[in-house]
Amino acid sequence: MLPEVTTVQPDPGLPPVEYIRIGDGPGRVVILPGNPGSARFYLPFMTSLHERLGAEVIALSYPGHEFRQPSSRCLSLDETIQWARGFLQQCPGPLAVVGHSIGAHIAMQALSDRSIPIIATFPFLQFTGASRRQRMLHWMVWHLGPVRAVVAAHRLLVPDTVKRRWGRRDFRHEAALAAAIDVLRDASVKATLTLARHEFADLARPFELPRPFLQVLCAEADHWFPTAHRRRLQALQDGVQEVPGVQHAFAVCPHQSEVVARLVADALTPVFRA
Repeated sequence: MLPEVTTVQPDPGLPPVEYIRIGDGPGRVVILPGNPGSARFYLPFMTSLHERLGAEVIALSYPGHEFRQPSSRCLSLDETIQWARGFLQQCPGPLAVVGHSIGAHIAMQALSDRSIPIIATFPFLQFTGASRRQRMLHWMVWHLGPVRAVVAAHRLLVPDTVKRRWGRRDFRHEAALAAAIDVLRDASVKATLTLARHEFADLARPFELPRPFLQVLCAEADHWFPTAHRRRLQALQDGVQEVPGVQHAFAVCPHQSEVVARLVADALTPVFRA
């Protein structure tokens, strides 16, 4: 089934938003992505989830994160949560939400006072300086000007054909590869790093959960959800599951997307059949 891509203006004061929809069904699953906030990375996951669950599947890009709709305004983490809350309030039920990485935090905060089931896939819930990758990105978001200049030079000097050749090792399907090239556009880089700056500032304290996730899927070794965070979450709720052979950025690989879609569909089938 072909995806349907739509761009909407959520509010006169917000950047345009792109979302992708696959299928129809008695239920609806909304995917809130990780940063860089593009729905296009999730196409294989969406297709597999729809085939297994039979529900309508929608993936959202965060406002201003798609280069096709550039904006001078970049949203903070709190503003993104408020926007997600407004979008989800308009979705008819039965409804479930899948949050990937920072999308898990956004989903939980946006739905803190509602009983809509949330599945966290490889969540990012707390900043930790113990992770070298998190420290590196933390430095980058506080040096936004030089980083944007380096990315701009890369975009101008390296042809797209070369970028595609380099990217095929990490991005295993065409939609993810194209999205990875697109997010190098200046407007997307600015939106991505601005959101990341707020993530690191807002998630500097130990995380608390307003309510449990329906399910939490974890990678064996994940810079964004290390073992200490997993143990803390296991002390707060049940349903925390390690997925062998799957990485944090599962959506860029069709096989890993199928594995995660199967687990998500298994968890949501009883919800939609209740």
